[in-house]
Parts: sequence; structure tokens; C-alpha cells
Amino acid sequence: MMWLLFCSCLLLLMQAGFMCLESGLVRSKNSSNVVMKNLVDLTIAFLFYGLFGFGLMFYSTNSFIGSFHPVFNGLDHKIVVFFLFQAMFCATAITLVSGAVAERMSFLGYIAISIVVSGFIYPIVGNWIWGGHIIHESSTGWLAKLGFYDYAGATVVHSVAGWVALAAMLIIGPRIGRFGEGGGPINTSSITLSAIGTLLIWVGWLGFNGGSLLRFDASVATIILNTLLGGTSGMFSAILLTYCLYRKALVIPLINGGLVGLVTITGSANILLPYQAIIFGMLAGPIVIPINALLNKYKIDDVIGVVPVHLAGGIFATIAAGFVVPLADEQSRLGAISVQFIGVVAVALFTFGASYLVMLIINKIVSLRVSAEDEIMGLNISEHNLLATNADMISQLSENIKTGDVLSKIAVDTSSESFEVAKRYNEIVDMFDGLNSTKQEALENAVYHASHDSLTSLLNRYALNKALEKEHILAKQFDEACCIALIDIDRFKSVNDTYGHDVGDKAIQHVASILSRRASLSDIVARAGGEEFCIIMPKTTLEEGASRIEKLRKQLELLPLVGEDYHIQMTISAGVALMDASSTTGHTMKYADNALYAAKEAGRNRIVVHTENSQSSRPR
Repeated sequence: MMWLLFCSCLLLLMQAGFMCLESGLVRSKNSSNVVMKNLVDLTIAFLFYGLFGFGLMFYSTNSFIGSFHPVFNGLDHKIVVFFLFQAMFCATAITLVSGAVAERMSFLGYIAISIVVSGFIYPIVGNWIWGGHIIHESSTGWLAKLGFYDYAGATVVHSVAGWVALAAMLIIGPRIGRFGEGGGPINTSSITLSAIGTLLIWVGWLGFNGGSLLRFDASVATIILNTLLGGTSGMFSAILLTYCLYRKALVIPLINGGLVGLVTITGSANILLPYQAIIFGMLAGPIVIPINALLNKYKIDDVIGVVPVHLAGGIFATIAAGFVVPLADEQSRLGAISVQFIGVVAVALFTFGASYLVMLIINKIVSLRVSAEDEIMGLNISEHNLLATNADMISQLSENIKTGDVLSKIAVDTSSESFEVAKRYNEIVDMFDGLNSTKQEALENAVYHASHDSLTSLLNRYALNKALEKEHILAKQFDEACCIALIDIDRFKSVNDTYGHDVGDKAIQHVASILSRRASLSDIVARAGGEEFCIIMPKTTLEEGASRIEKLRKQLELLPLVGEDYHIQMTISAGVALMDASSTTGHTMKYADNALYAAKEAGRNRIVVHTENSQSSRPR
């Protein structure tokens, strides 16, 4: 009994190992939630497994289910030690479910599922395979009577946990951002912590397999050797496969390769020869990668790899045990393998079916998934009110962005890890405050130049397009038309060729100045590009617009461009079109451009109006 008690303590290390493994594989905003769930596993395993599960599993008068027999009734010390050992097995099964649905499952939902698994689902499967013999050897479970073999829980613990986890993942769904548009792998918080957890799990596994013999004798050494050989062989084959596939060694496949090797040995560790343990581990290690790819294909989000490691590994271990289990009288090897297969199917149907149905019911009462807002915030805060300093800092920054007060300082605990980051940020805020007036002036200057032409100071093409869109919206909203005029300097190329580009620029500035100064106050004047200008005339009919542009043309004709050695007569051609609620800015600009082209073709120094009734344009 002392050996079994010692192995129970080793299994407690396994619980700590899974806590570290899961905490490292999730984001830091959810790590405390993982810790809470692993701690509550022990509570549920000892209370509810002790109250309901242990009796259902081992106090049986039939081959299918045990009886209500709470373990807290002053039992024989041997049964107490046996209960401690089995309760740790139950806690392991529960915690695996936690890891699969980490980062999005509600704490209350997880407690509810854990109670059902530890109190009913896990014990019933355990009864079929291990149970009943505390009352009498003849009351063993129906699978055990068929000859089903599971030495230390490849099916009872690992496959059961895997089937429950799969049902939970299908009901709850993947994490936000894991799949779909813009989705992808989600970063872990600490591979180092996960590796430490893995080593603790390995230590606990020695108690898992070593204690399942229920006695201490010479064979324990072989069992422990087989356990280590299976795990290391699984890691070796997994790392070989990652090199073949990715040309580099990947940490998580290495971790999971070792764990699936341990799972594979669990089904038959006491009957394997060391070389067989190596073969089992080598075959199991690569399982993880294709199963994980299959889950990704169907968008099933398994955070720590429960299905590839524990479900697939448990099934493989169970079937593989059929190849080495001692044969009963008149039993063939095929018969032994068939019994193992029957057990796999029976456990799958019951565990997955029962857990899926129970979770659907629980989900109607207690939501199994947290809200999207809580998931994004992190379960540390939303589920346990644990505000980490990083989260506090991010919260303050988010509030500043939301209110637009981006130059407010943030405050964090001076002894926290975030203090240096906050301090540097506040120094930047101080710097911007000192340069605020200069920055504001530079900003206004940048905004001006982004919307105005540098040569003429008129609106540029970008601002013109924005103005056209705004006027079109107003035209549709208030059913008020506006006039658009496209204006082009006549024979501008000749000016450039004769007098040079400097004089050409002055010619553009000359025309721009006249148009902007002599247009109506409500008109919007812009340089459309090159020697071309555009005037938007809001709330103006086609006839009124044409008349105003004609007036501008005549005024410009009377105002030549004069310099020290040049006197240039400037004229313009223009096309005028109407934009109303039924037209678009693009069509209106095209009509005005067509009219401008017609004015040029008709001899220049004139305007042409685009008429709506006929798609032609008429000169004025």
C-alpha cells in the first residue's frame, strides 16, 4: 500500500505538470484561468468522484454499472489508498478536457461538465473495464469479461478524456481568430513553462504506470523502463518526422510526440518487453501531426492537442495491446485484437454520445462559452477579475484611443513589469505636449497641402473629387442640382514652347487668380490638372452656370498676362454640364469634358453646354 500511496503523490505532480503545460500553451491573458481549472479538477475529482464515481466504478453487482457507495464512510485503509490513486486518474481525465477547450470555455460550464464526467461518465467506462471487483471478482465489467485489456488507462483515462474533449470542442467551437478570414495559429505564452510541465507529467506518469500494478515487485522496474522507452521513442520519431516535413525541429510536436508515446505504453506497460515498448513509441510519435492537420482541416480547435495525443494515442494503444496481450484458452490473436476493437467502439459511442448530449443540455442552462468580448479581453479578467499589469496598461490605452485623448498619461504600479513600458510612453507624451503647438501647426500645414495645389493654391484633384461627392450627396438629399464647368487654357503648349515653363507657370497662376477672385463666393474652384480647371456651382441651373462661365471668359479675355518681355493674350474654352440627383459625378464630369472638347473643336475661346435631352452639346 505504501507504493500505491507514493504513486498517488507522483500523480499529483502530473496534475501540476498539466497545469504548466496548458498555461504555457495559452496566451498570458488566460493563464490564470487555466490554473483555476486545474485546481478545481482536484476538488471535483475528490468530492464528486468520491461521492458518486468510485462506487459506480468499483462497487458493482452487475457487469454494466456500479452502485451508490460514497467513499467517505470510514473504509478499510487499503480501499482508502486505492481511492486516492483512482481519484488522481479521474482528475487527469478532467484536466485534459480543460486544455482542449482553453481560452473560450466558461468556468461554470467547465465545473458542470467536470462533475458529470467525474461522477458518471468516467466511472461507468471504468466499471466496464476495471470495476466491480471490490465486492467480488465475478462482478467485473462486461468488457473485462470479454478479455478487453487496458493496463493503466489508455482507454479508461485518455480515450475517455479525448472523446469528451472532442464533444466539447464541437459544441463550443474554435477560438476567435483561429480559423476563417485572417485566422491562423495563435501564439503561446511560454514554451519553457510547457516544457517544464511536460517533465513533471513524465515524472507523474511513472506513478501512473508503476502504481497500476497495485503492488511493488521486481516487475515495476520493467514497467517504468517501458514507460520511459515509449515516451523517448515517441519523441525521437516525432522529431524525425518534423525534420522530414519542415526541415527543422519543432518544439510542440516534440512534446506531444513524447506524450503520445507515454499514452501508447499505458495500455500494456506491464506485459511489454523493452524492445516492444520502443516499437510502440516509434509508431505512435508521428500520429500527432496528421491528426492535428485533420482537426485544422475541419476547423476543430484543440489548444493542447488532446485529440491527437490522448484520443488517437489511446485508441492506438488499445488496439496495439491486442497484439501482445496473453491469449486466453482457445483465443486467437485476431480474436484478442477484435475484443480491443469492440472496446474502442463501445467506449467511443457511449462517451462521445453521452457527453455531447449532456453538454447540449448544460449549454441551455449555463453557457459553455464566454462572450466574444470576454474572450478577447481574456478569461483572467472576465472570469476571475485578475487584472494583470499588462492588461491594465492596455485597458488605459484603449480608453484613451476611444475618447480621442491619446496624449493622456497612463498609470501602473511602479513595482510591476509594465512600469518601464508605461514610463517610456509617458515620456513620449511629455515630449509631444512640449511640441504641441509646433505639431498642430505642422498638422494644419500638412492637411492644407494635402488638399491644395502648390502652384495656384486652389483645391487639388483629390479635394475636387471630395467636393464633387459632397455636392452629389446634397443634390440627392435636397433634390437641388449644381453646375460643373471644366475650363482649359487655350494654346497653352504654345505659351510654354515660346516663353518657357516659367512663363507657363505664371500663365496658370494668372488664370487661376482671375477664376478664384471673380467666381461667386459659393463656387468651388479647383485645379483639375495641368492647364485645366474645374468650377463647381452649387444650387445653380444649367443656364445660370453657363452665363457665369461666359462672363468669366470675357473678363479673362480682357486681362492679358504681362511681363517685362512678353504680353500674352489669354483665352479659355469651357464645357458646362448639370449634376442632379439622377446623375453621377463620373457621368457629369464626362459630359463636361465632352462639351469642353467640343468647344476646342469649334475654334476655342468659347463655352459649350451639355444638354440633357440630346447627348450632344451646344455652343454659346
